Amino acid sequence: MTPILNFIVMIVAGIFMSILYVISVSPACLEQKIGKSAYKCCGIIRTLSMVLMFVIITNYVIYASYPLPLPIPASFPWNYWISFLIAIVITIPSLYLMIRGLIDVAGQMDFSCFFQPQG
Repeated sequence: MTPILNFIVMIVAGIFMSILYVISVSPACLEQKIGKSAYKCCGIIRTLSMVLMFVIITNYVIYASYPLPLPIPASFPWNYWISFLIAIVITIPSLYLMIRGLIDVAGQMDFSCFFQPQG
């Protein structure tokens, strides 16, 4: 039960993370609807997307202990260091993009777009 639940949470979090991230990268379109607070609101949405990324990463760690009962090999047919090099090649640009996104969102952190007075 745990592997299936973990997999479902990972897929659902991935879908919502993708949707939220796409919404967060278009503040100019949102600005036409809600005004200047759109940039701060998109920063909050991007932060929520990053929280979901953390949930997905956590699910990958849990998946290592509780894999799905599928006939997938436990290791690749090549040496471990080749897998490590591939992981480093993927990590470096990904880490750059994530840090760049954090720097861009740092100035947009304001929760006022969710607490506008009604009326």
